Amino acid sequence: MSAVTSANEPPEGDETRSRLAKAVRDRRLQIPLSVRAAAEKAGMARSTWIALEEATRRTAETNYVGIEDTLHWQRGSIVSILSGGDPKLSVLVITDADQDHSTLADLKSGPTASTTDDPLIRIMKNPDLSDEQKAKIIRTLIAEQDEYARNRAEQLIHDALQGGA
Repeated sequence: MSAVTSANEPPEGDETRSRLAKAVRDRRLQIPLSVRAAAEKAGMARSTWIALEEATRRTAETNYVGIEDTLHWQRGSIVSILSGGDPKLSVLVITDADQDHSTLADLKSGPTASTTDDPLIRIMKNPDLSDEQKAKIIRTLIAEQDEYARNRAEQLIHDALQGGA
Protein backbone atom coordinates (compact mmCIF):
# COMPACT_ATOMS: atom_id res chain seq x y z
CA MET A 1 0.00 0.00 0.00
CA SER A 2 1.56 3.32 -1.02
CA ALA A 3 1.23 6.52 0.96
CA VAL A 4 -0.52 9.47 -0.64
CA THR A 5 1.79 12.46 -0.81
CA SER A 6 1.56 15.98 -2.15
CA ALA A 7 3.44 17.02 -5.26
CA ASN A 8 6.25 18.67 -3.26
CA GLU A 9 6.65 15.95 -0.65
CA PRO A 10 8.76 12.87 -1.30
CA PRO A 11 7.28 9.49 -0.41
CA GLU A 12 7.91 8.59 3.22
CA GLY A 13 9.09 4.99 3.31
CA ASP A 14 10.83 3.04 6.07
CA GLU A 15 14.30 4.34 5.19
CA THR A 16 13.32 8.00 4.93
CA ARG A 17 11.16 7.75 8.05
CA SER A 18 14.14 6.31 9.96
CA ARG A 19 16.39 9.08 8.67
CA LEU A 20 13.87 11.71 9.79
CA ALA A 21 13.45 9.99 13.17
CA LYS A 22 17.19 10.06 13.83
CA ALA A 23 17.53 13.71 12.79
CA VAL A 24 14.59 14.76 14.98
CA ARG A 25 15.76 12.82 18.03
CA ASP A 26 19.37 14.01 17.68
CA ARG A 27 18.26 17.63 17.38
CA ARG A 28 15.76 17.39 20.28
CA LEU A 29 18.49 16.04 22.54
CA GLN A 30 20.93 18.69 21.34
CA ILE A 31 18.59 21.56 22.26
CA PRO A 32 17.76 19.82 24.87
CA LEU A 33 14.04 19.17 25.12
CA SER A 34 12.06 16.34 26.64
CA VAL A 35 9.66 14.47 24.40
CA ARG A 36 6.75 16.04 26.28
CA ALA A 37 8.13 19.58 25.90
CA ALA A 38 8.91 19.06 22.21
CA ALA A 39 5.43 17.72 21.51
CA GLU A 40 3.80 20.61 23.37
CA LYS A 41 5.89 23.19 21.52
CA ALA A 42 5.05 21.54 18.20
CA GLY A 43 1.33 21.45 19.04
CA MET A 44 1.03 17.69 18.79
CA ALA A 45 0.30 14.76 21.05
CA ARG A 46 3.21 13.20 22.91
CA SER A 47 2.41 9.84 21.31
CA THR A 48 2.67 11.45 17.86
CA TRP A 49 6.13 12.82 18.68
CA ILE A 50 7.19 9.40 19.99
CA ALA A 51 5.98 7.77 16.77
CA LEU A 52 7.98 10.36 14.82
CA GLU A 53 11.18 9.56 16.73
CA GLU A 54 10.59 5.82 16.59
CA ALA A 55 9.72 5.93 12.86
CA THR A 56 6.64 3.82 13.48
CA ARG A 57 4.26 5.81 11.31
CA ARG A 58 4.14 8.48 8.63
CA THR A 59 4.43 12.07 9.81
CA ALA A 60 1.54 14.25 8.65
CA GLU A 61 2.56 17.23 6.54
CA THR A 62 0.40 19.42 8.77
CA ASN A 63 2.88 18.80 11.60
CA TYR A 64 6.00 19.83 9.67
CA VAL A 65 5.93 23.54 10.60
CA GLY A 66 5.46 22.83 14.31
CA ILE A 67 8.26 20.26 14.30
CA GLU A 68 10.61 22.54 12.36
CA ASP A 69 9.90 25.51 14.62
CA THR A 70 10.37 23.40 17.75
CA LEU A 71 13.74 22.14 16.51
CA HIS A 72 14.79 25.59 15.26
CA TRP A 73 15.00 24.33 11.70
CA GLN A 74 14.22 26.41 8.64
CA ARG A 75 10.93 25.66 6.93
CA GLY A 76 11.33 22.90 4.39
CA SER A 77 13.92 21.02 6.44
CA ILE A 78 11.71 17.95 6.88
CA VAL A 79 11.08 17.70 3.15
CA SER A 80 14.84 18.08 2.67
CA ILE A 81 15.54 15.20 5.08
CA LEU A 82 12.93 13.01 3.41
CA SER A 83 14.61 13.78 0.08
CA GLY A 84 18.03 12.73 1.35
CA GLY A 85 19.24 16.20 2.34
CA ASP A 86 19.92 17.79 5.68
CA PRO A 87 17.94 20.19 7.85
CA LYS A 88 19.01 23.82 7.99
CA LEU A 89 19.12 25.63 11.30
CA SER A 90 17.34 28.92 11.67
CA VAL A 91 18.41 31.45 14.25
CA LEU A 92 15.38 32.02 16.45
CA VAL A 93 15.38 34.77 19.02
CA ILE A 94 12.86 35.58 21.74
CA THR A 95 11.93 39.19 21.05
CA ASP A 96 9.26 39.93 23.65
CA ALA A 97 7.25 38.57 26.56
CA ASP A 98 4.90 36.77 24.17
CA GLN A 99 7.92 34.85 22.85
CA ASP A 100 7.39 35.86 19.24
CA HIS A 101 10.23 34.62 17.07
CA SER A 102 12.18 36.56 14.49
CA THR A 103 14.50 35.07 11.95
CA LEU A 104 17.94 36.32 11.12
CA ALA A 105 16.54 38.14 8.08
CA ASP A 106 13.92 39.93 10.23
CA LEU A 107 16.58 41.11 12.66
CA LYS A 108 18.75 42.48 9.85
CA SER A 109 15.90 44.65 8.57
CA GLY A 110 16.42 47.32 11.21
CA PRO A 111 16.07 48.18 14.88
CA THR A 112 12.88 49.17 16.61
CA ALA A 113 12.60 51.38 19.66
CA SER A 114 12.21 48.37 21.97
CA THR A 115 15.10 46.34 20.53
CA THR A 116 17.86 48.92 19.98
CA ASP A 117 19.69 48.03 23.19
CA ASP A 118 18.95 44.30 23.07
CA PRO A 119 22.23 42.36 23.17
CA LEU A 120 20.98 39.93 20.53
CA ILE A 121 20.19 42.79 18.17
CA ARG A 122 23.65 44.24 18.78
CA ILE A 123 25.14 40.88 17.83
CA MET A 124 23.03 40.68 14.68
CA LYS A 125 23.91 44.24 13.66
CA ASN A 126 27.66 43.83 14.23
CA PRO A 127 29.26 44.18 10.78
CA ASP A 128 32.51 42.59 11.98
CA LEU A 129 30.91 39.19 12.66
CA SER A 130 30.09 36.63 9.98
CA ASP A 131 26.62 35.07 9.96
CA GLU A 132 28.23 31.83 11.18
CA GLN A 133 29.83 33.64 14.13
CA LYS A 134 26.56 35.41 14.94
CA ALA A 135 24.65 32.11 14.86
CA LYS A 136 27.23 30.44 17.13
CA ILE A 137 27.10 33.28 19.66
CA ILE A 138 23.31 33.30 19.69
CA ARG A 139 23.09 29.51 20.06
CA THR A 140 25.45 29.80 23.04
CA LEU A 141 23.35 32.55 24.61
CA ILE A 142 20.14 30.58 24.11
CA ALA A 143 21.71 27.48 25.68
CA GLU A 144 22.91 29.55 28.64
CA GLN A 145 19.46 31.12 28.98
CA ASP A 146 17.83 27.67 28.95
CA GLU A 147 20.27 26.43 31.60
CA TYR A 148 19.58 29.46 33.79
CA ALA A 149 15.82 28.94 33.42
CA ARG A 150 16.09 25.26 34.40
CA ASN A 151 18.20 26.11 37.47
CA ARG A 152 15.90 28.98 38.45
CA ALA A 153 12.83 26.75 38.09
CA GLU A 154 14.41 24.16 40.36
CA GLN A 155 15.18 26.84 42.94
CA LEU A 156 11.62 28.21 42.81
CA ILE A 157 10.18 24.71 43.17
CA HIS A 158 12.47 24.07 46.13
CA ASP A 159 11.48 27.40 47.73
CA ALA A 160 7.78 26.70 47.21
CA LEU A 161 8.08 23.25 48.78
CA GLN A 162 9.88 24.81 51.75
CA GLY A 163 6.98 27.26 52.15
CA GLY A 164 8.85 30.28 50.85
CA ALA A 165 6.91 31.23 47.73
